[in-house]
Order: sequence, then structure tokens, then C-alpha cells
Amino acid sequence: MMAPEVPQKTGSTDTSAAPRRFKRFKLILFLAAISFICVAVLLALRSANTKRVQKVADAAIQADVQVVFPQKPPASVELQLPGHTYAYYEAPIYAQTSGYLKKWYYDIGAKVKAGDILGEIDTPEVDQELSQAESTLATAKAQLALAADNFNEAKRLWQTNVDSKRDFETMQADYLAQQSTVDGDADAVQQLQALENFKFLRAPFNGIVISRSTDIGDLIVSGSGQKLFIVDQEDPLRVYASVPENFAKQVQVGTKADLSLDEFPGRLFPVKRPVAWCLYRGAFPPRQRWKHPLDPC
Repeated sequence: MMAPEVPQKTGSTDTSAAPRRFKRFKLILFLAAISFICVAVLLALRSANTKRVQKVADAAIQADVQVVFPQKPPASVELQLPGHTYAYYEAPIYAQTSGYLKKWYYDIGAKVKAGDILGEIDTPEVDQELSQAESTLATAKAQLALAADNFNEAKRLWQTNVDSKRDFETMQADYLAQQSTVDGDADAVQQLQALENFKFLRAPFNGIVISRSTDIGDLIVSGSGQKLFIVDQEDPLRVYASVPENFAKQVQVGTKADLSLDEFPGRLFPVKRPVAWCLYRGAFPPRQRWKHPLDPC
């Protein structure tokens, strides 16, 4: 008997293995390309970082040298310093008698002259005391006049031997006592009259009223320390500036200076009087003060 023939698949097996090998080859190529790109990127980043570090290192190594030639110093050096302007004089006006403000005549910003009345204080107690003192003085003067007549009469009678010396001395002592009483009453009236004059608040010099801290009807107490008015004399002005220590020796009495103000750009105002300076010591830090006009330290 003959065995049956088994069919063989030779062509189909070779045909299915070829696509798998081709896919595996493409995967390998893809992975190789990615690895190559990653290596290339890493190498590029490393090269850029190396160049940057080398550039910084080269810049640090290099040293800039500036050549300076000796020159003769200038005869004068222009020094610009910030300063502060102040009034030449500033006078606070205090009350020297007690009472109530009756009226004020000048407000803030008003120009005044020396002796102008800034305000008036109503002082009823001082007025009453002054009136009483004047009455007492008038009585004392009348009694003095009577004592003087009695003294003169006693003197005449004693000289003519009509009256005794004892009566004359009595009249003389009475006359001297009345004279002392009149002098004491006159001093009291003069003192009250001075307080009466203090009821008028006057400007001490020509200037501008920069402060008024009282109004009509306010209680004014003498010795309270309240500044009722403040008057500034702003012509001329004082200018203060701090001078650096390295210029201290160059600033001397008589040094000329110009003043510039922000309110007047481009303009210079010459100082009309020499510059003076003084060095503060002790509790204050060392500084120099420029003053306009010249004022001794």
C-alpha cells in the first residue's frame, strides 16, 4: 500500500517572516535616530555652556587700565550744595499780662512795621487795680501837701521861738513819712501802668506775620508760654548748607557764593555779604554752616 502524501507550505512561510524583519529594522533605525538626536542636543548644550563659561572667565581675567596724566589743580573749585533758607530774625510774641483778647489787627502773611499793634488784650483786673492805685496816689499827694504846710508852719514857729523844737520834729517826721508813702504809691502806679501797656502786642521789627494762634475772646494767661504771634524778618535771609569734610579747609570767611532757587530756574542770586562758617562740636555732629549775611558764630 502506498502512504498518502502530506502537503508542504514552503512559499507561505517565507512570505510572512519578511514583513516582521522589516518592521524590526525600522524600529531599530527609529531608536537609533532618536538616540543620535539626543546625543547631538546634549553635545550642543554642553558646547554652548562651555563657551559661555569661557567668555565669563575671559572677561574676569581681563583688567581695564585707565591712564591718567598729572595736571595742575584749578585755582578754584565750584561746589554745589543743597541749602535751607531761614528768616534773619524770628520773634515769637508772648503775653506779659493776663486777660482776654479784645482784637487782633494783623493776620498771617501781613507785613508789619516795628511798633505796629498786632493785637489788644482786655485786662479788666489790671484796669481796676490801676484806677485804685491812682486814687491812692492822689490821696497820698493831698496828705503830703497838708503835711508840707504843717511842716513849714512848725518850722516858722520854731525859728521865732513860738513853738517848741519837739513839735517841729514831729511835723518834720510826718512830712517825711507822707513823702515815702507818695513814692511807694507812685511806684505801684508805674508798675501797673507797665502792665497796662503790655495789653498792646507790638511788632518788634519790620517783617511778616507768619503765625497767629489766638482769636477774639480767647483767655490770655501771662507766663503760659503760648506764642500769640510770630513775626519773621525775611530781608535779608539766612542760608544754611552742610559742607563736606574734605572741603572744610577750603571754605573760609569771605568765600563768595551764589544762590539758586527752584522757584527761579536758570537764575543766580549773588550773596551780597561774605560767607561765614563755623564748626559745631559737642552734642551736634560736625557740620559747617553757611550764613547770609555775615553773622558771628
